[in-house]
Amino acid sequence: MTEIDFSEDDGAALLIILRIVHLQLNEIPSKVDLLTFYNIAVLCEQYDCLQIISPWVKKWSRELKNADDTGVEFPQARRLYIYWVTGNVPAFRKLSTSLVKSSEVTTREGVSSLSLSREILPEGLYGLFFATRLC
Repeated sequence: MTEIDFSEDDGAALLIILRIVHLQLNEIPSKVDLLTFYNIAVLCEQYDCLQIISPWVKKWSRELKNADDTGVEFPQARRLYIYWVTGNVPAFRKLSTSLVKSSEVTTREGVSSLSLSREILPEGLYGLFFATRLC
């Protein structure tokens, strides 16, 4: 039997996904905060399990635009990542356009960067945003 190491994964997000998979329906939250939803999206991308939790994703997504992001670092980038993972194209387009327009290019010690988190955005998107802002 092969062991799977979940020690690097967010425990709350993993527990929600496992409760869905194991049909513990009374234990699945009707709402999740922004950071938990982001962590669920990360795990869904990592473990390719979005389809099985999609009914809850739809419900949680309705609340995402107005989710409390107090104390959450890079909340808009996290929302964008969620939209990307869940395939919410209209919300992704709207927010990505807004982020590109509002982001700033800064240069420190000869290195330019955007005022967005490279670690949070989907792979390749940071570079695309950066190239767009330089034009």
